[in-house]
Amino acid sequence: MTSTPRAVRHDPYGFDDDTWLGLPSQIADRARPARPVGSAGFWAGLLSGQILFDRCVECRRYTHYPVGRCQWCGNGVQPEEVDGHATVNTFAPCYLDFAPGMPVPYCVAIVNPACEPHIQLMTNIVNCRISDIRIGMPVTPVIVRDGDVALLFYQPTETEDAT
Repeated sequence: MTSTPRAVRHDPYGFDDDTWLGLPSQIADRARPARPVGSAGFWAGLLSGQILFDRCVECRRYTHYPVGRCQWCGNGVQPEEVDGHATVNTFAPCYLDFAPGMPVPYCVAIVNPACEPHIQLMTNIVNCRISDIRIGMPVTPVIVRDGDVALLFYQPTETEDAT
């Protein structure tokens, strides 16, 4: 049986739950993302420890999810490495079993990459307590590799005044 948060805060939005969300030690049991031809570079990049977003050869904006064309102007794209830093747009802790390989609770989030704040990535927030997660929180990417699959997670960005 999984516990639920004691309370949900509205200002700022958050959850009174001190459960630690650790980095998964394995991801092999998780459902694997589909790998259409257009996104092969993104997944290969993760396997090699890089975050590769498609960048438009014309307008120079980044596109994600990779579809082989710029989502902004329709021109061609080429993969380019980015640092992956982002900001939490929204999040939701999950307390119900959803799929194999995802022990509860876990936190699903939409993050906006600093390199292109208008695109959104769905991810899991790790290496913090649920009660620490905030909308607008800066996050840093963490790539977890397990055999022939790699997934992109995010953790709170360490600041100089963190204790």
